[in-house]
Amino acid sequence: MNCITIAMCAVGFILGYSFNKYYADKEIVKAYGLSEKNKYLFRTAAQWLDRERSGDGICKYLQNNRYKRVAVYGLSHMGKVLIDILESSRVEVVYGIDNGLVQYSFKMPIYSINEELPNVDVVIVTPVYSYEQIRCDLVGKVKCPIVSLADIVFK
Repeated sequence: MNCITIAMCAVGFILGYSFNKYYADKEIVKAYGLSEKNKYLFRTAAQWLDRERSGDGICKYLQNNRYKRVAVYGLSHMGKVLIDILESSRVEVVYGIDNGLVQYSFKMPIYSINEELPNVDVVIVTPVYSYEQIRCDLVGKVKCPIVSLADIVFK
């Protein structure tokens, strides 16, 4: 082999290794973030179940804070369960807010965060891992408290 061929092979190897390492590291970071998010969701769901079972659940929290009309932000699995629980109580779920593809059908109107949102007593945010960003997005759009589902169940 001549020197040019060896040099080209070495450069190809180094570039290939660097490219693969960059994307592998990026995927590891992404997987770790997803793992942390799922761990937080699991802990929130487990605590929520314990609170509901002990009779100190979401409805009691809402009643104690005199919240009668609520909006639910995030209409995936946690949002669906929350709405099901609230619909069997005296709390009125006025509307839902979601920016993605809604997986379930609901009886109430569903708004995007970019639309004008009707007045309610409180907005409950179910994507607990993204609460801070969602709260920032909602401030100025609603004139009521914005609470995380995790804040309710871990109180």
